[in-house]
Amino acid sequence: MMRLFYSLFFYGVLPVILLRLLWRSIKAPLYRRRWGERFGFVSVERSSSIIWLHTVSVGESIAAKPLALKLLEQYPECQLLITTTTPTGSEQVLRMYDEHVRLGRVLHCYIPYDLPDCVSRFLQRIQPAMAIFMETEVWPNMLAACKKKNISTLLINARLSTKSLKGYQRFGSLSSSAFSQFDIIAAQTQADAERMALLSARKIVVTGSIKSEITIDDDLLQEAVLLKKTWSDSGRKKIIVAASTHQGEDEVLLSVFRQCLDKDSQLLLVIVPRHPERFSQVEKYCIEENFSTHRMTQLSLSDQPLADSAQVIIGDTMGQMMLLLGAADVAIVCGSFIEHGGHNMLEPAAWGIPIISGQHVFNFAKIASDMQQQNALKIAKNSQELYQQLEYLLYDAEAAQSIGDNAKHYVEKNKGALNKTLAIIGDILTSN
Repeated sequence: MMRLFYSLFFYGVLPVILLRLLWRSIKAPLYRRRWGERFGFVSVERSSSIIWLHTVSVGESIAAKPLALKLLEQYPECQLLITTTTPTGSEQVLRMYDEHVRLGRVLHCYIPYDLPDCVSRFLQRIQPAMAIFMETEVWPNMLAACKKKNISTLLINARLSTKSLKGYQRFGSLSSSAFSQFDIIAAQTQADAERMALLSARKIVVTGSIKSEITIDDDLLQEAVLLKKTWSDSGRKKIIVAASTHQGEDEVLLSVFRQCLDKDSQLLLVIVPRHPERFSQVEKYCIEENFSTHRMTQLSLSDQPLADSAQVIIGDTMGQMMLLLGAADVAIVCGSFIEHGGHNMLEPAAWGIPIISGQHVFNFAKIASDMQQQNALKIAKNSQELYQQLEYLLYDAEAAQSIGDNAKHYVEKNKGALNKTLAIIGDILTSN
C-alpha cells in the first residue's frame, strides 16, 4: 500500500521534476536531452546476457571502474550496461569505456524514473541477468519489479549514515520493503550493516569500500608530474586543491586563501566545483573578490608555465580530479564545510598527500575516523582551523610527508573490497 502511495506521489510531482530538469539545462544543456530514457524508452544493442550496473554520477562511475573492468574481463560472454542519473555521469562513462562501447561490450543509458510503467518498460527492453546498485541507490518500484521478474539485485559499497537511517525510518514499511528486496547487500562497514539491518535488509555482508581500490597508472602519474612542473615553473612553491566544493564553501575557502596569500604570494589554489553548472558562478565570484582567476579548460597543460599573476584556477574539466590531486601539495576535501556529508578522501590519500576536511563527514564517518586516528587526515571545524591546518601542512615539510604517507598506507591496507564484491557477483551469476 505504501508503495502505491509513493508511486502516486511520484506521478504527481513529475511535472515539477521535469521543470527542474529544464531549469538545470539553462546552465547545463545536456539535461534537456534524452528524456525518453528517463521514461524507460531505452535503445540498446543487446547481443548477449546483460549485467546491469548503476553508478549515479561522476564519482560513483570512477569508483566503479575497477569493478567494471574486472566484470568485462571475467565475463567475456556478457555485456555490461552502465546507467547513470546525471549527464556528467553519462559523459564520464562514455569517455572511460570508449573502446568497450565501440566493441559493444559496454552499453549506456540513463536509469528510468522509479515509476511502475517506466521501470517495466526499461526491464523489458534490457532483461538483465542481474542488477547492481551502488551505495545508497534504493528504488522501491525498481527493486519490486526486479523481484517479480526474478532478476537478482545487489547493493554494493553500501553505506547508511545515522542521519539517513532516521530519514528512511520515517517512511516505515516503504523503506523496509525496499531494503528487504535486495538479494545481498555488501556494506562498507559493520556499522553500516547494523543500520541496514534495522530497515529489514536480509542478507548483509561487510566487504569494505571499493573506493579503496584506487590505482595510479604510469600514464596518470606522468601527466600529474608534468602538470605540477608546468604550474610550478612560474616560481610558485605550493599548490592547494579544493576538491568538490558546494555552494557556501567557496566563500570560506577564498577567505582563508586570502590569509595564506598574505604570507606567501606564490601559492596557487585550484577550486573544483562539484557540479558543472557552478563553474561560471564560482569563476565570477573569484573575479569579484579580485583574485587573478583562470579556468582549467583555457589553460595548456604543457605548453608554457602558468602566469606569475595566477592565484586561482577553476577546475572546470570532468573526470580529471585524480590528475589535479596528483599535482597538489595539500588537498582540501569539500562537501564537509557544510552539512552535506563530505566526499571521498581516499582519492588524495592514494597520492600520499596531506588532506584536510571539514567536520561534516557523515557519508564517510568510519573512514574519516580511522584516518584521523592514524594521523592520516586533519579536520578543520571552522575557517580559523582551516587556516591553521593549511599553514601547518604547507610549511612543515616533515609533518606533511608523514601525514601523506599515513594516508597512502591507509588506502593500501584497506584494499580487498573489490575481490569480495566480485566473489559475491560470481556466486549470484552461477546460481542464476
